[in-house]
Amino acid sequence: MLKRERSSDWEQDAPSGRSYTVAEGDVETTLGSDTSFKGTLTFEKPLKIDGKFEGELTTKGSLIVGQSGEVHADIHVGDIVINGKVSGNIGADGKVQLNPTASLIGDIKAARLAIAEGATFVGNCDVNPAGASLRRTPGEIPPAVGEKKPAVSDVGAKVIKTVVK
Repeated sequence: MLKRERSSDWEQDAPSGRSYTVAEGDVETTLGSDTSFKGTLTFEKPLKIDGKFEGELTTKGSLIVGQSGEVHADIHVGDIVINGKVSGNIGADGKVQLNPTASLIGDIKAARLAIAEGATFVGNCDVNPAGASLRRTPGEIPPAVGEKKPAVSDVGAKVIKTVVK
């Protein structure tokens, strides 16, 4: 059985391939539960919000929304861990994690997504670790996992062979 030291810890593979952990202990700045802030907030080091925030949040670093935190904002982050309530769209270069007490109403666009049992998520998500284009032509059936999609010339050759026979 797996056991975590803290329920809010999580690991992520960095682009370089190394692994690192973001934990509440790494946070240097906290907006406390008695704090209310409106506007645009830009930061670099990990930030935890236990109070109320409304506006726009931007960082290449990490954001933790504490269990008492309420955020009404468009969020652009490296990584985010949500334990409280968030209303707004999230764009993350890394991971979005919704813990059991999380409530998110908004869209997600991220490289990775983890949703724990008990979390609430209402919105659309675009999770694409490789950043590849996922557009298909109408009616195209995607290949099965691990199956190579045939080239157009291969498909044409098969059709011609079938017609000739």
